[in-house]
Amino acid sequence: MKGLVRLLLVVLLLAGALYAYMLYSGENVDSLLNTPKRIEIQTDCSEIEDMLLKSVVSLKIKNNFNRLHSGVKVRITGYDENGEIVKTKVVELLRELQPNQELIKPVILPAGVQSCDCVVIDSNTE
Repeated sequence: MKGLVRLLLVVLLLAGALYAYMLYSGENVDSLLNTPKRIEIQTDCSEIEDMLLKSVVSLKIKNNFNRLHSGVKVRITGYDENGEIVKTKVVELLRELQPNQELIKPVILPAGVQSCDCVVIDSNTE
């Protein structure tokens, strides 16, 4: 009986640690499961303008379907020429993303960003 209680306690501790890590990294269960509402939004951050003190990334967010999205959060990860992470930033759109609409938002990252990756981590559909 003690062994079963200890096993249950260890499983609960591991689940709690995983949940805390997900919250710390900006993830949630929906973004890990990649629910269908996340697939409707397409992101692109391939246009990077590298300046002396900063890099400006043009974040393009496009709603591909006929549902209204609000509270869209996108995680942008900037990489240097060696492929190492320079900065990770979460950007939230304050405007609603209308059906079949594309928004372009400039995002400032540190200088030296050569490439980036962007992933939608949250959105609310109406």
